[in-house]
Amino acid sequence: MSMNSQERHQARYERRKAKREANKQKLIALYTGTEQIFTLGNLYASAKKCCNGVGWKASTQTFRANMLFNCVKLYNQIHSGKFKSKGFNIFTRCERGKTRLIKSVHITERVVQRCLCDYSLMPLVSHSLIYDNGACQKDKGVDFTKDRLVKMLRQHYARFGNEGYALTFDFSKYFDRINHTIAKGIVRRLYDGKEPCDLVCEFIDNFGEVGLGLGSQISQCMAIAYPNRLDHYLKEALGVEAYIRYMDDGILIHHSKECLQECLKATRRLCAELHITINEKKTQISKLSSGVIFLKTRFALTDTGGVLRLPDRKRAISMRRKLKTFRVWLDNGYLTFDSVLQSYNSWLGYMRKMNAYRVTVSMAQLFKNLFDKEINSMAMEFFDPQTNGFYKEQNAEGTRIPFDADKMDGLYARARKGEIVDVSAEDFPEFIDKEYVQITLLNAARDALLAQGKFGDKLDKIDTLLAQYAPKEADGIEGAVADDDIR
Repeated sequence: MSMNSQERHQARYERRKAKREANKQKLIALYTGTEQIFTLGNLYASAKKCCNGVGWKASTQTFRANMLFNCVKLYNQIHSGKFKSKGFNIFTRCERGKTRLIKSVHITERVVQRCLCDYSLMPLVSHSLIYDNGACQKDKGVDFTKDRLVKMLRQHYARFGNEGYALTFDFSKYFDRINHTIAKGIVRRLYDGKEPCDLVCEFIDNFGEVGLGLGSQISQCMAIAYPNRLDHYLKEALGVEAYIRYMDDGILIHHSKECLQECLKATRRLCAELHITINEKKTQISKLSSGVIFLKTRFALTDTGGVLRLPDRKRAISMRRKLKTFRVWLDNGYLTFDSVLQSYNSWLGYMRKMNAYRVTVSMAQLFKNLFDKEINSMAMEFFDPQTNGFYKEQNAEGTRIPFDADKMDGLYARARKGEIVDVSAEDFPEFIDKEYVQITLLNAARDALLAQGKFGDKLDKIDTLLAQYAPKEADGIEGAVADDDIR
């Protein structure tokens, strides 16, 4: 029996729809079921992740002291249906003049949410997201999102030059206005009504009648999925390829201003349906030639097609004030110079990804003027036999053998000038840990280069050597950049 064009089109549609539904059911089968998600192994792995970075908390220390027993207890509570939320620890945090209400959960509930998100919710959510949704996902993040924007700007220049426009928008009080009915509807569609759908909905309802709280992994997962309908509409229905969203921040790039105005109207309409409010002060259409600000970074498209990443001026001013405050706190004994150095190096690691040579050099000079005394005395303090760790016990009585401290001071002084000192050929006593000495000298050289604003092959070589000598040290360096935003 022959079919006409409309019937063939409908048949193709039905085949594609059936194929999508079959793939969805396979995915649901992989990531649903209490027995499959909340295994003892998954709970224990989640517990270890939840304890990272918060070991100073009393509740975390208590939980970790009997971690396996607590995981077994959680396992029994979940599988018997007796698990109950312990409520929230509510406190406020002020960031850049904004007061944020934080609702953190107890360590036991955090373990359950971590297990639920890592082994069920996020794998299901991520399959429905657009590629350029960069928040709270593995192998993505702020750097991924910024790199994608740079790539889109270069692609735009290849087709249209630097003539074009960018629409940036921001959701006002995003987490506080997420509608629970819509959020739970998204969850039910993801799970097709299967477990642990009810558990996810219960976690959402714990936040009250409307809104989700900061401090919960469930909130993060739902926040990236909630405007997914808007993402697909802009990308697919309106055909805007250069579109990126990072949590509550979004940017669209197009050569036509009229097209972006239509996109803004559609965004307002869909946000109204989702009960999201757009922040009109932060929503605007601007020329690419004038630069666009996204994720606290100004991106400037040059006449030659280059893309400059310029830091937010307010952030540099804030760091200068912070260093001056650190000077006062250091004098009063409120913190140590190691803490100051850690904060400064974190800022330098962030600035290293920017086109900000003058700002970096200016900040390095301020740092040297404020902490010159501590910098000059670091060599003497660091090689104190009672504290530096270079000495090892010679015998059971704990006798320590002195060595040529002047020689060690000389090596450290060379490193503080930015020189790469190789101690493999140096003559040290047997009890000296050469690897520890090498790591210390490499870190000293790295700090010196960063303080001088010298970002080049030598700095890359030091990072490579640190990765060889001490992978943990290198990981700490690469992970030193902290995201100040709570998203």
